[in-house]
Amino acid sequence: MYAAFLPDEKPLRYANIDQFKRVFYATGFSKSMASGWRVGMLVSPDKFINQILKLKTLSNMTSPEFGERVVYRLWTQGEYRRQLKKVHQKLYIAHQDMRDSLSKIGITYPEHTNPGIFVWIDTGVDSGKLALEAYKEGWLVAPGQLFNPSAKPSTYLRLNVATTSHNFLKWLDIYLNQVNIY
Repeated sequence: MYAAFLPDEKPLRYANIDQFKRVFYATGFSKSMASGWRVGMLVSPDKFINQILKLKTLSNMTSPEFGERVVYRLWTQGEYRRQLKKVHQKLYIAHQDMRDSLSKIGITYPEHTNPGIFVWIDTGVDSGKLALEAYKEGWLVAPGQLFNPSAKPSTYLRLNVATTSHNFLKWLDIYLNQVNIY
């Protein structure tokens, strides 16, 4: 779902290698186009297409035809690619801003971060407790334990580069200084 946000990178997928002989490829556009457009795309081996269309028609896996037609047009006429190029430029600027802002509060920007929508930072403290305190102050962040299969405590925090505000980073700086004092 987030591969569209990686500029100039073509993630290697099993579907590319298999040439869609045995592998299905599913994706959606709600993250990259508009959150209200719940339109997905499924590429499958030819022998399954009729079964999939039948399932789609008989189940609630349908989306309004209008949305499907708009997405199809944007996809085939090059508008989607142009839109993503603009998003990539904005993400690049947001990453530069995040890098500068984190260094000001003493957090190292991860060296090998993909220029996508998220950045993982090491806070040096339990990010689960940090997330709870942030929530009390009106901030919603993703602690590392949410991404660990055994939900083990983590010092890592996932931040959305596009939506993390300078006000949150000021709060984070204050929080980390208070926790490190005690």
